Amino acid sequence: MSAQVNDLSAPVVAELAQELLRYRVPDRELWRALVETTLRRSAEMGPAEIVYLMDAFRRSMAFGTDPGQAVQALCHRMLECCQDFLPRQCVGVLGSLCRLSGSVDLSLQYQVLHHLLDKWLACQAPSWETTPSNQVISLAVSLTGVESHFNPRIDNFLLGASSWAQQHGAVVGGALSAEDLVVLLWALKTLTPVGLSRYPELVSIGLLRIRAEAEYKAFSVIRLYQALELLLASKHALADSSSTSEELLKSLEAPVVAALASRMAEAHESVVAKVLTIGEQGGSDFWQRCSLLTEAVLQRAVRLAADEDVSPANLQPMLDTLATSKIASASAFRGGCDALSAAVNGRRDASHPVLASVLQVLEAVAESSTVAPGTEETHKPKKSEGFDSERPLSPLELAERLGRLGKSKSANLAELSVVAERFVSAVESLRKDQLLPAFQHVLYAGRTRINREPLLLEAVERLGDQVAMHVKDLSNLQLISALDLFADLGLPYHLLFESVLVELLERRQALSWQQAMLLLEAFAVVRIRIPELARIYQRQRRQQELARLPTMGMVRFLSSATRLGLVDEAGTDVREMICRILAETSPHRPLPADDVVSIIASLLASGIVLPDMQLRHILSWIADLRPGQLAERDLATLRQYSFFLLAQVEGSARFTLQRMPVEMQTQISELLCHKAPAWSRPVTQPTRLLRAEVSELLLAEDPMAPMESSTVPSVSLGPAGQADAEVHGTVLLLDGPEAFFRPFRGPKDLQYTPQEKQRAWLMHRLLSSDAVRHSVADFYPAALDWPKKRGPRRINWQEWGQAGPSERRRLLGLETGTAAVHSQFPQMQDMVGHFFPQSVICSLWCSGHEAEGLINLIS
Repeated sequence: MSAQVNDLSAPVVAELAQELLRYRVPDRELWRALVETTLRRSAEMGPAEIVYLMDAFRRSMAFGTDPGQAVQALCHRMLECCQDFLPRQCVGVLGSLCRLSGSVDLSLQYQVLHHLLDKWLACQAPSWETTPSNQVISLAVSLTGVESHFNPRIDNFLLGASSWAQQHGAVVGGALSAEDLVVLLWALKTLTPVGLSRYPELVSIGLLRIRAEAEYKAFSVIRLYQALELLLASKHALADSSSTSEELLKSLEAPVVAALASRMAEAHESVVAKVLTIGEQGGSDFWQRCSLLTEAVLQRAVRLAADEDVSPANLQPMLDTLATSKIASASAFRGGCDALSAAVNGRRDASHPVLASVLQVLEAVAESSTVAPGTEETHKPKKSEGFDSERPLSPLELAERLGRLGKSKSANLAELSVVAERFVSAVESLRKDQLLPAFQHVLYAGRTRINREPLLLEAVERLGDQVAMHVKDLSNLQLISALDLFADLGLPYHLLFESVLVELLERRQALSWQQAMLLLEAFAVVRIRIPELARIYQRQRRQQELARLPTMGMVRFLSSATRLGLVDEAGTDVREMICRILAETSPHRPLPADDVVSIIASLLASGIVLPDMQLRHILSWIADLRPGQLAERDLATLRQYSFFLLAQVEGSARFTLQRMPVEMQTQISELLCHKAPAWSRPVTQPTRLLRAEVSELLLAEDPMAPMESSTVPSVSLGPAGQADAEVHGTVLLLDGPEAFFRPFRGPKDLQYTPQEKQRAWLMHRLLSSDAVRHSVADFYPAALDWPKKRGPRRINWQEWGQAGPSERRRLLGLETGTAAVHSQFPQMQDMVGHFFPQSVICSLWCSGHEAEGLINLIS
């Protein structure tokens, strides 16, 4: 048959492919012959043959076939004969195409999807009155599997589908059944950036029909977890409706949870992981109030963990999600960690790195949940009672002893030195499953002590070396936990961070959203920014991933992405995530103050000015907070964003705060006028050295400086911050390592963090623009007294350290000719303005050397 496939007509080739599927024939030679025949004769295939073959090739991948080339050829053929497709054929082929993303070039997939979807839409009547319901539902479900950048192309479909469903959804016995409504609403929630809040009327109609007609016993487990996800998302869509909405949701939750609990016994491990993820969206008390589902999830997880037919790689997503879920705090889960540990320990492959790491996490969760209040002291390591230099200790015991000695204030430094040296020499003999426990033991010494004691720091770095050497043998959870520990210490160990990230990207297994958040947050804390981070961000940025994030997860994702500068420069990503967060909340369901400040910090870092309605929504959550209730850093964030808005170039944006309600304007004025000084970030030793050397040089140049002065006066802008120095009317910012992303390269290749870029822009606007000063004075009257200066000019510690004496004077603008020009700079600028356009003069400022530029220009 394989030898004769090429002699068959195109319709018979398509029929043969379907027959092979029907009888589950896995013969690879025969499938390969079908692929080659399709590749050679794709020009003969019509719409019917394409639909059959696309479906057959998609499903044949379960037999191990690789139909990529044939699928590509069929896609090109679809572009040629797109207009010949009937609506039902468009639906069929789109269903296969959306599930074949890995086998089709993305640009080609985009073109085919675009053409076929437009063809299907063009064939529909104005109100879709003759459209079969199965086509709408099938298309909606298929499109949820498409990459995020396709979604903007389906707005017309979403609009039509929601209107059509609203028209037919209320009719009992009509085009849509209760189960159809579950599927359609779930798909709309996944496809729409702001979730179901765009369809409140349809949600209300659909939930009423589902409550009245749904037969949950007939639902599959997948349909049930879709129903649960729909209910949890509907809380936000109906947040502003009457109190009957709350009663409706409560009446639906119990039967859905009960039906899902009864079907968990047959659930696949991936379904268990999805149910755990969905449950996180139900709030902190979801697992407590849904004890029936909690017990069912636990029982199924224990059985799967004990089943040796389920590989560790397949178990890992479920166990990782379970270990980080709030389910462990539910009373119905009591003893669950012990049961899971026993199930994993009973397997013959319990020593597998994935299972070993999960066991450690489960034991830690079990221990933390069994410590009674007031008894924490009994679980702390006891102080060292002397060190027996003769007693041989294992590497893990040495790590534990080292942590205790580091924690103890009365520990003998000689004893600490001996233990540290023994541990460093023995660290390579640690087993892979002992690396993280050894980390945790050493970290018991505390961040301050580790950073102060070179012996402890060396021990931590050697442990990092071991993790970097064994990245291929450690699980995702172990690798991310190691990064989290280093980030908690503030140790930017570039080799470890890069090795872990590259390894995680090479693995086929996707990260859970909790793992992705921990990974990005660890990199953000130590300010390491490498190109591979963009791939993690783009994976998590996909529409289907964003739709599954709980609100708090979205806030964390937004914060870490903006701190790392991973969002697009146009601000589209930030605006979409803000829309999703606001869609999941309301003024009556506010976010905690810390999360609100985090959102505002993200807006500041990305340079986004929100529409008035959205900004009012966010500010309403902190309207009752007074300046004295805020931490210094949070107060600084709110002040900086207020100044950022008031300093905008465009007039309408600059007056955003003036359009807020009076009570909000009053609160902003109180924040800016509060007596608390401007908050400044802690600086490193290189920064202090740079500022001291600059001060010394400037004081030596100023004969009028008092003898007792050791630093030059800074230029203060009150709560907006201050510049580090001033030379001839130009302010200077002296930047150390904390202003840049790691890794540090040459002085010309350093990358400023988004916060530092905004700081320089804001200072320039506040120092140079009279319009900005008057705008700020509406909220902070003292702004009218701020000095008017040029700059800021930035000097970093690397270029200063590499410069000789004359070059340093040039960096500061102290050259003889330059100094003379600086004293008459305003007059010279006016003179040059008669002959040169403003753009030329602005470019001189951007170069950071105004006076030198004017000298050259005049010459």
